[in-house]
Amino acid sequence: MKKFQTELKWAVYYGIALLAWMAIEKVSGLHDQYIDRQLMYTNLFGMIGLAVFYLAIRDKKMNYYNGQMLWVQGFISGVFLATFITVLSPVYNFIIYKFISPQYFDNMIRYVESRNL
Repeated sequence: MKKFQTELKWAVYYGIALLAWMAIEKVSGLHDQYIDRQLMYTNLFGMIGLAVFYLAIRDKKMNYYNGQMLWVQGFISGVFLATFITVLSPVYNFIIYKFISPQYFDNMIRYVESRNL
């Protein structure tokens, strides 16, 4: 498991960034007052996600492979990073929808019903 310690560390960093992003969305009203704009702004997190992947693979290259990494090694690192993020995502989602924004689904249901979609 020590071989993939970097990927696990960055999967946790990704989760922290996600939780911070959701807290910012909540505070800015994108989960209630401005829920109609939430879909557009939540996609901006993709850039943060890409930055986390870049930093993780760069960290792996510099600290594990001593600055020399093959494409295949970077690909495998990215696959394991994505796997760890996927495994941890239920925990992140639980925190988001239980503590950060517990009314999100009710608000979204009301919004969709009001638009007669």
